[in-house]
Amino acid sequence: MANAVRNKPAFWGIMLVLVGVVLLVHKLELLPFSWPVVISAGLAGVALVMIIRKFRKHGGDVFWWTLLLCYGVISFLRTSGVLDIPPWYGLPLALISIGIAFGLTVALRPRDWHLAVPSVLFLGVGAAILLTEMDMLDEGVVRSAISTYWPFALILFGAALLLNWRTKPPVTS
Repeated sequence: MANAVRNKPAFWGIMLVLVGVVLLVHKLELLPFSWPVVISAGLAGVALVMIIRKFRKHGGDVFWWTLLLCYGVISFLRTSGVLDIPPWYGLPLALISIGIAFGLTVALRPRDWHLAVPSVLFLGVGAAILLTEMDMLDEGVVRSAISTYWPFALILFGAALLLNWRTKPPVTS
């Protein structure tokens, strides 16, 4: 406990120094950069640090930090010009990010293995829509498959919830 209290001023001190250095570099025009690139890289960096901390502690929730990491990385790649990501890729990339977030949640807490089902489903649907947007899959076939088989996702997730509920040990108080 004393270590956690002692480390908070160090964290904020490091953050203030980093922000000050970035602002000074910008004001002196030593390196050309744009604020959207810095902010998106900062979001991705903070999220990555938090995910690593959660894995080191073997606990906690990584779902929202993973979404922030995916958003930060995609935003950084788009604003920095590394990749030309059109705005209409937003939905499939969001679905893929949700799938990755569920997958990392399962990796951190294997007892919640039932979340692997939505992970695979979000990744699959997101990838199919992305490939459709890139003209690598026929849009009609993908739409038909999703509209026909979406109840299968409910059945799979419901079955996984039931199986996971039956295998979890009872909580004792």
